Amino acid sequence: MPAIAVPALSPGLRKIVTRPNQPSNPPTIDDAAVSCIIAFQAIDARLHTNQPVTNEDIVCTAQYQAQVMAGVEEGQPPWFAAAMTPTTAAQTQMDARIDSLVGETRTGRRTAALLWNRTHGVASDARLEVVPFADGTDPTREPHNLQAITSAGMISTLAYEDKVAYFTNYYCGEEVPAAAQLNSHIIQVVGVKRNVS
Repeated sequence: MPAIAVPALSPGLRKIVTRPNQPSNPPTIDDAAVSCIIAFQAIDARLHTNQPVTNEDIVCTAQYQAQVMAGVEEGQPPWFAAAMTPTTAAQTQMDARIDSLVGETRTGRRTAALLWNRTHGVASDARLEVVPFADGTDPTREPHNLQAITSAGMISTLAYEDKVAYFTNYYCGEEVPAAAQLNSHIIQVVGVKRNVS
């Protein structure tokens, strides 16, 4: 932050107010208190003394006070950014590792569900695991909120709109097939090696 200039005081105000030292960068609480006192003293001198306190004195001290107060609110000590650099770098690395783990978890969850369904989902009423979509999201949760495919036989009971939603999220970017073919596409993508009509 740029340094804050100390206000130029008229000779009349200098008889009453001691010119402040240059405030710290960023300004401290002590600097803020001094700026408030100077602004108050300028107004008080204008109202209650015979000293020639000018309009410029009032405005100058008020502007100085505003700049110092703003500096206190937004300022960081000059050493702060340098001190935070190692922490910020470590946080960035940790975020990247977490993102990688999340991706691996999504892939692992999808793979585990597919393996379960391939080995246990032969009968039309066999219990299936929910297979996450290609992007790793759960079909049964926000933002999809679809009915879970818990058995191969229930696919034929899904509403057409739900089948389309399943297809478009499993087969990203592919054209939706005819209604008669949707069931077989969905059953294959959830890991069951049989067609359900």
